[in-house]
Amino acid sequence: MLFRSNKANARGVTLFAGSGDQGAAQYTCDYSSFIKAVSTPASDPDVTGVGGTELEADLKTGAYRNESVWNEPDLSLAGGGGFSSLYSRPAFQNGVEGVGSRRGVPDVSYSASANDGVLVAWGSSGTPGSVFWVFGGTSAGGPQWAGIGAIADQSAHRRLGNINPELYALSDAA
Repeated sequence: MLFRSNKANARGVTLFAGSGDQGAAQYTCDYSSFIKAVSTPASDPDVTGVGGTELEADLKTGAYRNESVWNEPDLSLAGGGGFSSLYSRPAFQNGVEGVGSRRGVPDVSYSASANDGVLVAWGSSGTPGSVFWVFGGTSAGGPQWAGIGAIADQSAHRRLGNINPELYALSDAA
């Protein structure tokens, strides 16, 4: 495997990675332009790729209103996804509508809006005292899913490792 992710999974480590913040594109190596591509390592079948959504909730009660694919064109940001040129479709994606012969990402999503992002206190920014920042993007969703994964490990009383087969099996049961 490209990133030895199968060895991490064999030890019970669940891996999460953001699927990208430029839609169905990635920067070229010199950052001068874009190419149509999915993000690595999110496209690795042993990694759970985390896409982005925009969540709309009641600001007073937190009640869910709706959710859509993350797209903030004024910031040139959007949820990433597509099909891998490195990996074939894994067995857990067999029968998934829209997935052809290549590995499709993302597997899951989380709120990625930069306008309504994760509030973080960062005390090592060089500014005296704590400074608050708002982070967005699919890379903010990866750590949030890691927290969900830790809760799942605790509930199962074991390390789960690669959760993708079980995630897709759950979607078949729905």
